[in-house]
Amino acid sequence: MQQDQQLRYTVDITHADVDAIETFLDSHAEAQRAAHPPETAEHRMASTVRGLVRQSAWDARKALDFILDDEHFGAYGKQADLKELHRLKCAWSVLVKAAVPWQGEAGHDTNRWRSTEFTDRSEEEAAERERVGMRAAVKAMERRA
Repeated sequence: MQQDQQLRYTVDITHADVDAIETFLDSHAEAQRAAHPPETAEHRMASTVRGLVRQSAWDARKALDFILDDEHFGAYGKQADLKELHRLKCAWSVLVKAAVPWQGEAGHDTNRWRSTEFTDRSEEEAAERERVGMRAAVKAMERRA
């Protein structure tokens, strides 16, 4: 997937995405931290945000490292792979939620910095099949009633 395309699936998140959103959020948090004396609530809150952003970015990178490493991904079984995909999705979600208030600001990437509902296309298609099946079951029950 090209970097300028809209992010849709968890598997499409890249190191460049993580780096960009972390840099964006960290620069805003640091500007607030630097603008206020250390004993103020504003300084402390900016420091808190920086810490959360850095931890979430680290988690996302570690998950990506595992997922993108052919030697590891698939070698430890499906549960390990799913755990790392979930770790990436959760860490990415934190970063995206932190960036939401900055939408419309210069540097905010609305195409890439979005939550992902599905890990990949096959998961989305399976969810759609399940939804269609459930809808048909409800209609069948309604006809019997």
